[in-house]
Amino acid sequence: MKKTHVLYTLLFGVAVLLFFGLAYPHHLHYQEQFQMFLFDSTYVWDIVRLPGGVADLLGRFCTQFFLYAWVGAFIIALLLMATQLLTYCSFSVLGQAKRQSRAPSSSTSQAAEPSAMFNAYMV
Repeated sequence: MKKTHVLYTLLFGVAVLLFFGLAYPHHLHYQEQFQMFLFDSTYVWDIVRLPGGVADLLGRFCTQFFLYAWVGAFIIALLLMATQLLTYCSFSVLGQAKRQSRAPSSSTSQAAEPSAMFNAYMV
């Protein structure tokens, strides 16, 4: 029962795959028509030298496969499933850290309340 998050992630991935493969494939074709990826060193270097260029290059590389709706849907499903699993893992690590520190100070717990922050700005 501990691994139910993996089952939910797989169900989420199948739902995303079916959505982009069956119900919304034209979106992938629309996104693909505005991208051009070249296997050229000058093109790659012009993108990579900019801030965030590696992420932009990887995004353009993946977007070129959106021409085929099912391949694009599979790529989107994999990326969203990876994002969901990484988010779950990071929150579970934070949850364990919370259990280890069981004595929060009252001032930080009161400051973390949204109403306390709102009242501080209203004064």
